[in-house]
Amino acid sequence: MLRLPAQLEIGPYTIHLDVFAARLQRQRRRIRRALVGGISLLALGAVAWLLGPLLRGTGVLVVPAYSPVVQLTLDGQPLAAGAQAAPSGDHTLRAVQAGTFPASVIIQVTRDQTTTLELPMLRPI
Repeated sequence: MLRLPAQLEIGPYTIHLDVFAARLQRQRRRIRRALVGGISLLALGAVAWLLGPLLRGTGVLVVPAYSPVVQLTLDGQPLAAGAQAAPSGDHTLRAVQAGTFPASVIIQVTRDQTTTLELPMLRPI
């Protein structure tokens, strides 16, 4: 049978495992409460993170027809012309075209409403 040592030597320090086990035993309620509280907070945060988009709702984003040489992205995702559903809140629209400075605009999509994009003017380099 494997027998654990009674103490651990870590550099100049000595940890007496019997004393450590006794202290853990005395503090078990406090440790259990802290673990349950931490796990509860993590679970609550996960639920709030998952339900966030549902609670915020979605709106309709209308993208007008634009030149095919202009690349539009909404929050880093490519954007095509037409009407699309988008989560409510602030979003970053970025327009990039060869030979021009890129332009970024913050747009706000409102729940259950239609927002029509106005493409930013691109300045030549």
